[in-house]
Amino acid sequence: MNKDHFVMSVSSISYTPATEYSNLTGTVQSGKINVETEVVLSNGRHAFLVEIIKDGKNVTSAAKGDEITLHLLNLSEKDLQDLPQNLYVEADDDFYENRLTNELSEHNKKVKVLDVPPTTDELDEPFKMQIESAFWVEAKKGYLLTGIIKSGIINLDETITLSNGMKAKVKEFDNGANYACAFDTNVGILISGIKKGELDGVENLIAE
Repeated sequence: MNKDHFVMSVSSISYTPATEYSNLTGTVQSGKINVETEVVLSNGRHAFLVEIIKDGKNVTSAAKGDEITLHLLNLSEKDLQDLPQNLYVEADDDFYENRLTNELSEHNKKVKVLDVPPTTDELDEPFKMQIESAFWVEAKKGYLLTGIIKSGIINLDETITLSNGMKAKVKEFDNGANYACAFDTNVGILISGIKKGELDGVENLIAE
């Protein structure tokens, strides 16, 4: 058995009708357990761990050697009858794996919702880019503009106008493509026609 797998030997059992908690007291033999997780009794019954009581206090976790009481849900008073004398409780390891899978699935759903592709209307609108940074690339003799394209499409060799009135030609895209379009994030556009130092320290630039 994995030494990190939680196992607790049970010394006493009680049921609290007012809270619907089944209370199992015992000693942790191995591993560690946290609240709000799933456990399984040696008779095959599953339960949800709501609280852990240690030294009369409510704690969030317990480890090997701890004398604790588990407050469990999903067990009835009837479920606690005729239990074996050598009853023990284990962590349901599949629960952790399933919870991680579910959390990843929910995360991916949120990412897909946020990662909405541009609509035809947005692509048809005039080019507009929010520039987050502009720095001089000596080897290319031009400024590299990075940011987010809010609308439209921009192609190589097209001329753009910055919000400070300067004009420049699109010389290269940092990803090697021939164009960039709406909602491309962290796009880099190398421009020519602006002298070194003219954009240094300039903020809140828009390219159109």
